[in-house]
Amino acid sequence: MLLLLTLIPHPCFIGYTPREKENNMHPRSEEVINYLDKTRTELREAIESVPVHARNQKPTPDQWSVAQVLDHLAIVHGLVATSVGKWIDEAKSAGLGPETSDGSLLKTIPSERILDRSRKVQAPERISPRNDVDAETAWNDLEQ
Repeated sequence: MLLLLTLIPHPCFIGYTPREKENNMHPRSEEVINYLDKTRTELREAIESVPVHARNQKPTPDQWSVAQVLDHLAIVHGLVATSVGKWIDEAKSAGLGPETSDGSLLKTIPSERILDRSRKVQAPERISPRNDVDAETAWNDLEQ
């Protein structure tokens, strides 16, 4: 379970489904897509390292099961994807042109803070997982 939690990437990258890369892709887009492919694979491997019968069980009463972690990620992904889509539409409407920077986008994300599991954070109700979710359903929801 701890391995699973340490492999969770930034919420806006969760739920990504690998796509065929375009030939003339912007370097920043390519960097993000490569990262998404890598972290999706790592997350799937982490899930598969947990026996099927244990994925729906909480390791302790105050910890989430693998299924609940996946459910939380699916909820967060949906909210982030909706927000990012809205921001992109607003930027285009305001006349923002194509990306001109080719510097690393991933280096701007505070990954160490996101991945730090030494400080427990209580998830707000709107992004808390369901108690009755199973891992297969949660993974499918995440893939949507």
